[in-house]
Amino acid sequence: MNYLKEFEENLAYHFSEKLNYPFAKPHWIYISLSHSCTYNCQMCGVVKILKGYELPNETVKRSLDYIASWNWDSVVTLTGGEPFLRSDIFDIIKYSVKKGVRTECISNGSLIDKELANKIIASGLQNIAVSLDGAKSETHDHIREKGAFEKAVSTLKYLAKAKREFGGG
Repeated sequence: MNYLKEFEENLAYHFSEKLNYPFAKPHWIYISLSHSCTYNCQMCGVVKILKGYELPNETVKRSLDYIASWNWDSVVTLTGGEPFLRSDIFDIIKYSVKKGVRTECISNGSLIDKELANKIIASGLQNIAVSLDGAKSETHDHIREKGAFEKAVSTLKYLAKAKREFGGG
């Protein structure tokens, strides 16, 4: 760990707050790629806000270029709606990783089968979060839809198996 860099960043955050001036860059950046989703969850308004809107690929890449230029400890989290509905999701991940940006993703897991899990693990994505809204299917499915819990659990198993097979990811 680079303690000097960490110290510089801590000072930047401190003085940004004290002087109300942005010396620091954000650590977490969420990019909502799409307002399309496979579910219509009770707690989420994404699909209701901009029905079907998809952030243009050029806008995403310009944003990633800008974030990559910071030389700052930032993490980009690709989210949505459901980001794996985008046909260019792996192009976006590849572009972000190639730029040296720590890249993560949040998914409801509804689309992830064995083949897609393998692709995700091999993509260079540093983390993927799969939404689970309860420890039992009754809770999760009540919030999302019937069968969503089993799909999310299957997704986690596919991802864990792919990670073991690839030896990382």
